[in-house]
Amino acid sequence: MRASLVRVFAAPLASPPSGGPPFGTLVLVVPLTGSDQLDDAAFAGFADVVTITCEAPAVPGWPNPERLAPLRPDPRGWLVQPTDMEDAPPWRVVAQAIRPGGYLTLWPPNGDSLGFRIVNVETLG
Repeated sequence: MRASLVRVFAAPLASPPSGGPPFGTLVLVVPLTGSDQLDDAAFAGFADVVTITCEAPAVPGWPNPERLAPLRPDPRGWLVQPTDMEDAPPWRVVAQAIRPGGYLTLWPPNGDSLGFRIVNVETLG
């Protein structure tokens, strides 16, 4: 079965635990399997369009909202490298099922998790 490329919108569950500025909506463009999982095997075919952005004011250690950050599969989950800090460790993106009502978590290098609820998934192709 061919993976579908989707755009995912996820809203923050709470402010960052470290008391930093609140996150806005995350927007991911990712390939999914037929069971709504991130599709590691299909990544190579979509590598140039798989991205994550944060629609919010600038957050230290996170790309500006206008800049796309590439996502890549990793044995520990999907990773995103902040574009304004190329030498910094990547953040991990963890999600079970990518569907409205589902959850995803960002794990920055400091270990404070950031939870998001998926509010919409649009099929792109």
